[in-house]
Amino acid sequence: MPSLIDRQGRPQRVWGPRGIVIPWFIGVGAEAKIWKLYVRRPLTSAQREAGEKPYIQFPGGSNGLYNAQSITRCKPIMLVEGVFDALAVREEAGDLVVPVATGTTGARRAHWIVQLARAPVVLASYDADEAGERAARYWLDALAPHAVRWRPYWDDPAAMLQAHGDVRTWVETGLQRISMGG
Repeated sequence: MPSLIDRQGRPQRVWGPRGIVIPWFIGVGAEAKIWKLYVRRPLTSAQREAGEKPYIQFPGGSNGLYNAQSITRCKPIMLVEGVFDALAVREEAGDLVVPVATGTTGARRAHWIVQLARAPVVLASYDADEAGERAARYWLDALAPHAVRWRPYWDDPAAMLQAHGDVRTWVETGLQRISMGG
């Protein structure tokens, strides 16, 4: 992200809405840079009904994969739709898989496909809805034969964790299913 400097060369003040700030990084360690800043806002019922989006992106960022800096060639990847889904999986089973949030359409670029294709296996664990099925189908086709569909037991991994579902066992079961051939 570019530095926010005003015309006089001073740091520019930036307003951010009330909510949870979610940084997206690219690179690791001392080389890490902020790729994008998101804010997850709490919405009232009226705001949701009016179609307001819960996420706001700060200027200067761009779409990509959340947690892309953690992708390696030797660890399975779990693709999920949202950042909170990736955080839920990382909290409960981050030692088993690299959880990566793609959104439903935002990360469909050759650079990201190549990076994901290097993984030994990819679990496409998108939301249990129509948009999630479409996203899963795209990634299953793009990453064949290394990807399989592994639906959440709840709407999504974050909902599973919030309901005290066993996210770790769900991830382990998905990995076992792959090791047994599908």
